[in-house]
Amino acid sequence: MISVCMATYNGEKYIREQLESILKQIGFNDEIIISDDGSKDATQQVIESIGDKRIRYVKNTGTHGFTHNFENALRLARGEYIFLADQDDIWMDNKVNVVMKALQNADFVTHDCITVDPNMQILSQSRFKEFNVKPGFWNHLIKSRYLGCCMAFNRQVLEASLPFPDNDFLVEHDIWLAAVAFAYFKVSLIDEPLIYYRRHGKNASSGGFNKGYSMRVKIEKRLYRIKKLIDIYPSIKERRKLYVGGHSEKIKWGLRALLNKPFWGKEGRMCYIGKPCYIARKKDLLFGDKVRIYPGMRTETQNGGKIVIGNNVSVGQNFHAVAVQNELKIGNNVTISGNVFISNCDHTFNEENSLALEQPLIIKDTLIEDNCFIGYGTVILAGTHLGKHCIVGANSVVRGIFPDNTLLAGSPAKVLKKFESENKKWVKVQEV
Repeated sequence: MISVCMATYNGEKYIREQLESILKQIGFNDEIIISDDGSKDATQQVIESIGDKRIRYVKNTGTHGFTHNFENALRLARGEYIFLADQDDIWMDNKVNVVMKALQNADFVTHDCITVDPNMQILSQSRFKEFNVKPGFWNHLIKSRYLGCCMAFNRQVLEASLPFPDNDFLVEHDIWLAAVAFAYFKVSLIDEPLIYYRRHGKNASSGGFNKGYSMRVKIEKRLYRIKKLIDIYPSIKERRKLYVGGHSEKIKWGLRALLNKPFWGKEGRMCYIGKPCYIARKKDLLFGDKVRIYPGMRTETQNGGKIVIGNNVSVGQNFHAVAVQNELKIGNNVTISGNVFISNCDHTFNEENSLALEQPLIIKDTLIEDNCFIGYGTVILAGTHLGKHCIVGANSVVRGIFPDNTLLAGSPAKVLKKFESENKKWVKVQEV
């Protein structure tokens, strides 16, 4: 079910055209919720004259202003997918189809628009190009150019975003929704205009034009937004049933990871990194989504080496990783127990009177593929390739290439069992 949420105030001039552009795209079981903020003109009469049962018209009896007026509409939404709509725009005929397709692979979507004047004369062919719109939490924090009327999202984002922060001067509805989405959910930008965004001098919001706030106010707005994102962090974790163990310390780790996001080579969503940790070059670390690292991590990279960690990876305490020249890769859904060491380089030891650390290195690609489990105290040496769904026993010393679906252990590690996918069981390997 789709819920289109619209906030109105003195919108009689354009609202019929907008509603007609929406109604022809949504289904019979979908809804348009219109929250009116005390219009003095014929807005209500125009809406009622359309006579479509999918429209639910309500009056905002709470805090006034467009942000809380939108909030009133959003609170009444019953759909799994929510679209925001202004009262004075026009949706293009393919908007719902394009956005719904994108929402199958993302939690939150925003798209481009064509800006027009009151008479539908084009002012700009692309807002994305005009304002150099880019995705990302920090891009949004530094300078937000996203429009609420171009946003759609699933119910998870809606529930995480409500209630809106009280101070609607410091954070408007669309800036808040995008901030929550970029911080905690998967976001997709559609580089295609899907509405005619009408500017006519009486718009309720500025749309990013001519705000002119002082630097003090700009800083205050951003600090307020960050504080409110921190405030909702525990409830989002609980709502999405992601493991945090109920421990406040992990929430601090997550917030620290979020604030350090611009300094990493890459950091996905819902990550946390325990303290203390030693990271030689943050830009050489690339994390996917839901990477959880416990305290004591030490990473060293040299000469362009990078440590790349996939999605949904748990790393135990005192993890030590070294990458030189090439990428050391850890795949998706990998569990690494405590006190594990992984490297893609060996020290030569051919000079009798030289310190080992000063002797040349031998670089060999090291790769841990998806769905592996690395036992406590394991050492994975340069040149190791663990296939998918491998288990490594505790205190093993691993070097070599190991196929998918194998259990290995020992020093040096050897394959002890193989997993039979058809029978769903581990079978002992016959000794040669």
